[in-house]
Amino acid sequence: MAYRHGDVVSIPDPHDRRPSRPAVIISDSDCPDHGTCYTVAAITGSERFGETRYAVEVETDEPVEGTLLKRSFVEPWTTERIAHDDIRDVHARFGAETMKRIAKAYAAMVLRG
Repeated sequence: MAYRHGDVVSIPDPHDRRPSRPAVIISDSDCPDHGTCYTVAAITGSERFGETRYAVEVETDEPVEGTLLKRSFVEPWTTERIAHDDIRDVHARFGAETMKRIAKAYAAMVLRG
């Protein structure tokens, strides 16, 4: 089973502070290794990181499937590649409008200047 663009998943915490952390899959089936590797953006509940201009706020009931545990923020500056077998669970799925806001945050960060 391949994970989908917009899926909110649990991945290993890259900082080893906790067993896992939430992330959203931003790659899609047009990526050459889709199904074996995914590009993800981290999600945090930290207000501190939510205050940055590139953070994308997401309410608990905003996903089109499932819910978030609390109001969260997608961190476009924290992007990584994750192997399929390292994904632990799917919690929710963001819809097109949320993914557009995330894409706009990436564009603002990359095109700044």
